[in-house]
Amino acid sequence: MESILLFVIGLADLFTTLNWVNNQGAQEANPIFRFYLSMGPIWFSAMKLICLIAPIFLLEWAARRRPCFTRWASRCAILCYMGMYTVGVLRLNPHLLSNLIVTGDELVDERMLPDQPLISMDEFEQMRGRGTEESRVVIPTLLPHE
Repeated sequence: MESILLFVIGLADLFTTLNWVNNQGAQEANPIFRFYLSMGPIWFSAMKLICLIAPIFLLEWAARRRPCFTRWASRCAILCYMGMYTVGVLRLNPHLLSNLIVTGDELVDERMLPDQPLISMDEFEQMRGRGTEESRVVIPTLLPHE
């Protein structure tokens, strides 16, 4: 089960990286894979899959000899992969998540907002200075406020 999850996470990483690099101007965080990405998406995909599948085969082989250790090692690998992926996106490509903003209790796509600001910066500064309820600042986040 852990191997399948690790493979799915790796595929998600592969597809989101290719999509975000080609469509959103993202960068690959790993310098080794950045090199393969510069060679083109086929090289990048091939190397990403090799570097994903080889350790999974090794884990599956080790699971026959030391199943308890391998299960915990796989879970640790999953957590580390997810952590490194998240940190890589947040530190190197934060703009990928900035198109989602929270207003009130709703999660709103920024593309749905008007092209022009609803108020000028001067009006905003005046409201913020008064400390009114209207002075709340929209904070970019992935999770809606409850």
